[in-house]
Amino acid sequence: MANGPRILLVEDDKIFRDVLTNRFTASGAIVVSVERGEEGIAALEHEQIFDVILLDVSLPDIDGFDILSRIRTVPAFSDIPVIIVSNFVKQSDLEWGEKKGVVQFIQKSSVMPDEIVSAAFRACGKEPQSTLPANPTIS
Repeated sequence: MANGPRILLVEDDKIFRDVLTNRFTASGAIVVSVERGEEGIAALEHEQIFDVILLDVSLPDIDGFDILSRIRTVPAFSDIPVIIVSNFVKQSDLEWGEKKGVVQFIQKSSVMPDEIVSAAFRACGKEPQSTLPANPTIS
C-alpha cells in the first residue's frame, strides 16, 4: 500500500520494536523505528512528515514526555497525533498528556500488537491493509 501512513516508532525494547515494525509494514505502513528519544527527534527533523508518532515513556536517554514537550513546541509537528505506548503511566501523566494532545495511552502489557497497529491507523484516519488473502481457502 503506497499510501499507507508514515509512522515514527520510538521504542527502546528491541523485540517489541521489531514486532510492531513488522506488523505495521505488513499492514501497509511506512515505519521509521528508533531506540532512543534523540533519534526520534532527529527523525522528525530530517524525515518527511509523519502521520502518527508512537512514543514510549521510559527511554534510555530522555523521557518520552520530554520528547512530547519538544515536539509540541515546533509548529510543523504540533498537530501530529501521538500515542503513548508504555507500561509506566500514572494518572498525572494521563492528564498532562491529554493537555499536550496525546490521542491515546496504551499499556503495552495489556494489548496485542495488532491493537496498537489499529490504534495508530485510526489516529491518522486510515485503515490497515489486511494481511490475509481476500478469499482464504482450506486445503
